[in-house]
Amino acid sequence: MKATTTITKSPLLLLVLLLSLFLWMGVIVSLVSSEETTPLSEAVSFEDDDSPDSDTTASDSVTVSATTTIESNSLESTVVTFPSILPPIKRSFVGAIMHETFHVLEECVDTQNKYTLLQVVAPPNTTTVPFHHHEGYDEYIQVLEGVFHTTIGGVNQSFTKGETFVFPRDVSHTWWTDNNTNTTTILLKLQPCHDGFHESVEMHANMPTDWKPTDPRGLVKDFYTTAVLYNLGGTIIEGGPWYERLLLWIFRRLAQTQKGQRLRDDLKQQFLYHSQSESKIEIMTGGRENDNDNKEEL
Repeated sequence: MKATTTITKSPLLLLVLLLSLFLWMGVIVSLVSSEETTPLSEAVSFEDDDSPDSDTTASDSVTVSATTTIESNSLESTVVTFPSILPPIKRSFVGAIMHETFHVLEECVDTQNKYTLLQVVAPPNTTTVPFHHHEGYDEYIQVLEGVFHTTIGGVNQSFTKGETFVFPRDVSHTWWTDNNTNTTTILLKLQPCHDGFHESVEMHANMPTDWKPTDPRGLVKDFYTTAVLYNLGGTIIEGGPWYERLLLWIFRRLAQTQKGQRLRDDLKQQFLYHSQSESKIEIMTGGRENDNDNKEEL
């Protein structure tokens, strides 16, 4: 009778346990869409930037005017500054899923919360990632080496060395690399800054393969860990059957609870590199991120 009472008081726990089975059985793989697309019209111009108000800390920079036409015929146009002399690398790590090498160049604390700057080296034959979008920031990309294939808002385009484009916020997109032996290197600028993007990848990469949460309800806390990493990155995965969409919605809700935020802070302390110059609040919040999320306890 006692066990029955416990179960009826925890319907959400039962739902979480059930849905977690879908996650670990690889259901997420089916998220990739196979819709038909058309070529992308893209115009990019470069000019030297002599303005003292440049939003980069590098001594020399290149100002890029990136105009991207998407399938809905709306136009995303903006001007962004890339450094022509890259800042020193703060730290590097390799993603555990797609095996990209991330070089962290500038974070929120370095740019007064204006932008995050990363150099990313993608291996060859990187398969198409699920269609997704970002709610809080634009991704400005400059190709340094190789070929970078994209679908942006239903339109296909490939970009080569020296070309620059944008993944606008709230616009569905995906990317992949060539099936050969060459890597593809890009300069990635998130604007406004969002350190959670690379921190979620770094935390996952630094977790030992045999790491298990120290909690009697191990499966539940594993589920919370996945939820925290998914929410921290600021990436919204699209498509898939209803149960996958429900699962991802639950991830975001769990990450926004008090328990999810405490776990986020614990994971940052365990699995993020902490330089001596960072204050505790910068480590815990990722620079720009704050705790104004919904703190409802589930």
